[in-house]
Formats: sequence, C-alpha cells, structure tokens
Amino acid sequence: MLVLRVFIAHHFVSGEKRQARVAYMNLGQDEGSAWGHHAWRFIHYASFQYPERPSPAQQAGAKRWLKDLVHVLPCPRCSSHWKEYVEEHEPAVSGRDAMARYVWEAHNAVNRRLKKPEMS
Repeated sequence: MLVLRVFIAHHFVSGEKRQARVAYMNLGQDEGSAWGHHAWRFIHYASFQYPERPSPAQQAGAKRWLKDLVHVLPCPRCSSHWKEYVEEHEPAVSGRDAMARYVWEAHNAVNRRLKKPEMS
C-alpha cells in the first residue's frame, strides 16, 4: 500500500506565526485514481501553453520532460506504462498542436487500457 506525503502550508493571521502540516493520503489499491486526473490536467495544460514555434532547446526540454515523467509518477504500474508508451511513441514536440495531440493520444491510450471512455 502506497502512502503519499502531501505538504500543506497554513498561514495564520494572528502574529507572524506560520505552521506547516503534513497530511498522509492512503492511496490504497488503485493508486492512479487519487491523483491521475490532476496529473492529466497539468500535462494537458502544459501542452496547451507550449509554443507554436518552439526553439530547438524548447523541443529538447519538452521531449525530456515527457520522458522523465516516468520518474515522478507515484504509481509504479502507471510509471511502467508511461515508460512503455513514450518508448513506443516518440514525443511529438514540433509545436503546440503536435504536443497537444501527442498528450491527447497518450491519454486516450491510457483510457483504453483502463476501459474508460476516450476523450474526443
């Protein structure tokens, strides 16, 4: 069973006192369901903000970022599946449309595997 630490900072108005609390979230059997939609939203939003005409450095960074997601996904099974996907489907980072389509296709591949409805 995976336990994920989530740091939540609380700011208190009385005085200069600041406290940080650590909350533990038990992700249980289906690790991806607790954070997956948040991760997908972030990945989609990043693709929507990607430049229309990225420089070679931006393209290299975007490709590296998509491939390196495997190292930060909290679910080992999800991480393994993502690694397989990016190895079989080279990230398309030539521009905003290409990256957005790549992320959309990746998301639909995950949805098919999980027997969830595909995004249209």
